Amino acid sequence: MFSESIQLITQCDSITKKGKCFVLCKSGYDIGGINYATCQNNGKWGAFPSCLKKSCPEPALSSSMLKVNAECSKKFFQDACIVTCREGGQLIGEAEIKCEYTGQWSSFPHCVPYSNSFQ
Repeated sequence: MFSESIQLITQCDSITKKGKCFVLCKSGYDIGGINYATCQNNGKWGAFPSCLKKSCPEPALSSSMLKVNAECSKKFFQDACIVTCREGGQLIGEAEIKCEYTGQWSSFPHCVPYSNSFQ
């Protein structure tokens, strides 16, 4: 009846003609259009709204030593990008950042300059 990203707000199995079945989108998705489907005169449901994955903005790198390894614009919930250090830097933390259900990127790693000292 509807996609797995949609969640019912109301019980919809006993709604009469012209009645509305209200829905919302699961975490990580935004609703496209109205938040309900209407029971038609023929007893069938009209179009259900669609749920679209939230998008993340292009990563804003807080350090001039960080760089993104590939195109990281137009990414959506559950997509990932790889962040590395420019030459001379050592990565501290996870290289992979993920577009989270909030539409924001997960925590960024950071870079520290390589140490020239030998222990």
